[in-house]
Amino acid sequence: MLTAGENTIAVQLHQGRATSSDIYLDVADLSLSAPEEKPVHHSLLLGIGSDPSERYISWFTTSGVDESVQFAPGEHTEMPADAQTVAPVTRGTSAVAGEEYVHATLTGLKPGTYSYRVGSEAGGWTDIEQFRVYEDTLEHEFTFMGDAQIGASGNVEKDRAGWQATLDAANEMYPNAQFMYSAGDQVQTYAGDAGEYRAYLDPKQMRTQASAQTLGNHDYNRTKIQELYGQHFHQPNMWDGDPSKGTYWFKYNGVLHLNISTEDRGRYDDYRAYLEQIIAEQSHDTHWTVLTFHRSIFSSGATHSQSLTTKGLREGIAPIVKDLDIDLVLAGHDHSYTRTHLMDGTTPVLPEGDGAGAEGAGYAATPDTNPDDGHDVVYPKDGQVIYITANSSSGSKYYELVPDGLVPWKYTNSQNYTPQFTNVDVKECSITSTTMTHTGDQVDKVELVKDKSAPTITHPGDTTVRLGADFDPMAGVEVSDACSDVTAGDITVTGDVDTSTPGDYELTYTVTDSSGNEATATRTITVAAGDDPTEKPTDDPTGEPTDDPTGEPTDDPTEKPTDDPTGPSDDPSDPSEDPTDPTEDPTDSVRELTVTPETITAADFVTDGAVEIVARGCTPGSTATVTVEPEGSGVTAFTDTATADETGAAAFTVYGENAEAPEAYVGSYDVTVRCAGGDDLTGRFTVVAADDGDDDGSDDGRDDDGRDDDGQGGGDREGDGTREDRNRDSDGRELPRTGSDITWALAAGGGLVALGAGVFVLARRRTNLT
Repeated sequence: MLTAGENTIAVQLHQGRATSSDIYLDVADLSLSAPEEKPVHHSLLLGIGSDPSERYISWFTTSGVDESVQFAPGEHTEMPADAQTVAPVTRGTSAVAGEEYVHATLTGLKPGTYSYRVGSEAGGWTDIEQFRVYEDTLEHEFTFMGDAQIGASGNVEKDRAGWQATLDAANEMYPNAQFMYSAGDQVQTYAGDAGEYRAYLDPKQMRTQASAQTLGNHDYNRTKIQELYGQHFHQPNMWDGDPSKGTYWFKYNGVLHLNISTEDRGRYDDYRAYLEQIIAEQSHDTHWTVLTFHRSIFSSGATHSQSLTTKGLREGIAPIVKDLDIDLVLAGHDHSYTRTHLMDGTTPVLPEGDGAGAEGAGYAATPDTNPDDGHDVVYPKDGQVIYITANSSSGSKYYELVPDGLVPWKYTNSQNYTPQFTNVDVKECSITSTTMTHTGDQVDKVELVKDKSAPTITHPGDTTVRLGADFDPMAGVEVSDACSDVTAGDITVTGDVDTSTPGDYELTYTVTDSSGNEATATRTITVAAGDDPTEKPTDDPTGEPTDDPTGEPTDDPTEKPTDDPTGPSDDPSDPSEDPTDPTEDPTDSVRELTVTPETITAADFVTDGAVEIVARGCTPGSTATVTVEPEGSGVTAFTDTATADETGAAAFTVYGENAEAPEAYVGSYDVTVRCAGGDDLTGRFTVVAADDGDDDGSDDGRDDDGRDDDGQGGGDREGDGTREDRNRDSDGRELPRTGSDITWALAAGGGLVALGAGVFVLARRRTNLT
């Protein structure tokens, strides 16, 4: 070793044979270089967490002091003063002399970008890195990588470069992938090699994009734990029952990921019980279940597919996969690509006539194809699953394929001696697996379609109908299904509503989609008696005298309408002497819904006939059903019916019955009218507080004091300033009545303006009331 100052170098030369020519040494130059300074920190890894709100961090250090993680929301070049500091959960002496390993867990993460670093003030910090936390939504992508097995080629640097190139290609081709999943055999050396691990963890993606690793046979020291694997990879929810320390689970955006060790072989009953327990405990809020392990049990490679070890794993694991109804199985180990037929346990599902196998089940030698790009589309039944075996992701090692006759489970396979990766696209109704080379060539693509979503039934909610009114239990009822084609016609209704008898009636709606997913919904229909009409109008109809009341209501209404009609005319300044007759030949093309007014104050809404709903374009004589649905309030939904007149028009009025609490009606209301002659008609109106409107909050033909234009106030029917508490919820609110109130309005005589069912005909008939 050279020391500071002057050093003497001695060289000896020895002549081996007397007959050899003379030898000599000529030193033209002697260059000295300092040894490479190793960084204090290395092998920093951003690991997947137990759920999307977590990240598991691991690193190696030579600092010899306590270290931690600092992180903060946002993208920073310098760590902000308010950054959080997280102490490690584990710190220990590593299998590499002079180095320690550290594990820490970040929790409570929300969607967005984070900056982080590891280290300490005393020992120094790493560069600041960024990572992203995604929205917790079911639709997402991740990439699956076959064995990187750094060092398998005999050239660690070459394997590292191949691994880096595949990660770069995956980012470029699938920039929306949210994490990387490794199939195992991260390194070559069974006992563990620090240089191989550093090469595997060298790419920037390993510290900026979340990843999950699988225990491979080269990550396990044949019959005992390889220390460096567990020191480098800090994984969530490890199973203490696995002596190989390679079994764990995590949940990510609606997918339950199960990862089991294939180095702890033979205890299949224990693994079955473990998987059953995790699925029972954790699948309540997940949509798909994916199982990953290293040693593929249905591959095509010459080295492993025919081995006794693989045969034992196949017979032990495949029945568990079938019984637990796993959706997809991912594996590695074979350094070649294979996608199976749908597998029913150890039996491939083949079409009839294609030889031994389960009876035809939708995915066979010629599966359906997607019309967009021709990829395979498969439809598994319960217990059937596809197994995908990934090829090398670094190019460090490949295996030849065996003849097809030896692998009856194979649907397709490939060995193109080019690093590959698989992108997995998760959606509500399907999982699509696309396998690519790192040079951009597609190897395989398959869409697994599985309807696991029940239909959704929507209905108007609990509803009050008037005694004796018509009631259609399907009015306003709809069904939707993300994965199947179902219609309202597929719904079965259980229960009856007798509108001739007051009371509460429960209806149950049931629908089952083509995959057997069932949905049910219930609602209560209340049949309530309305007010009996008085034989004569009351002498004092208003609860509170109006500012300008009429002198006395007439006992005998005039035979002809007054010059100032009660209903608003098209031109209020020039009302017609007589109401016009409806047109005899309505225009068939006019189909519309008008809601007047569209905005009304709560005070005005609790007066009779507050809001007018007119549907035009219905088939004359057909039944029109109106549904008024409050948005987000405690007001009860309402439905009613009317018969369309000869012009095809049907009209209703709606108002609030609880005059004592008008503010209870504040909010928006959706209006739907269903009648023959076309699609449903929709509209809406809004009830606002007194100070939210313009003057009286409506343009409905009323004076600012709330009176009707004919001088009649909107008071109660008993003349005592109150309305009967009919059809109210326990909170005193209810949706107002509609067009069927025309009966009592007519009986009350000309003093009330109460438009109702058949408004255009009734307006003319009012001239005949005496």
